[in-house]
Amino acid sequence: VGTGSQRAMSSMSSLAPLSTETLADAQVRALTPSKKPSHTVPLAIGAGVIAASHIHAIEKCPDTRLVAIYDKDSDAAGKRVRESPFPDAKVVTDFTDIVNDDSIDVVDVTVPSGLHAEFAAPAARAGKHLIVEKPLEITLDAVDRIIDAADVAGVKLAVSFQKRFMPGYCAARDAVGSGRLGAMVFGNAYVKNF
Repeated sequence: VGTGSQRAMSSMSSLAPLSTETLADAQVRALTPSKKPSHTVPLAIGAGVIAASHIHAIEKCPDTRLVAIYDKDSDAAGKRVRESPFPDAKVVTDFTDIVNDDSIDVVDVTVPSGLHAEFAAPAARAGKHLIVEKPLEITLDAVDRIIDAADVAGVKLAVSFQKRFMPGYCAARDAVGSGRLGAMVFGNAYVKNF
């Protein structure tokens, strides 16, 4: 395991199991700074399929609102805004507008895998807290760029591993951990998400 992977895992180890709150909810809540009375959380990157799930999580977080959706395709971003419960969210086609917007506290990175560092690192350097869709990145170098940018800027970084606290997954983990299934030598699972 490389340095970045170890660093990413150790930063995630501080997450405690949650009750009925989903991890996505907890990530938004945990990343929302307490310095402002009204917090802003932009879904700032990509208007693709996974964006809808992130918008739903943002909607469920009190004192948090979606203020901008970025996509290089303005029609895709506009469609996401129209379908969202945040009709006042801005459609943004130039990512520097997100980076330079001081009213934005958190950037939620939902672009395809392999592009996360391209957006997360500059957002972190601009002082934005980050929620990044899994995987954090696809190369160790890119993972390190994101983690280093967040460390240097002193911002929080969360990777969206929302399933780990769902009841079924917790039950499976507990069954393996307690030894009820015997000595595990192999495991296989299929989870249909869509």
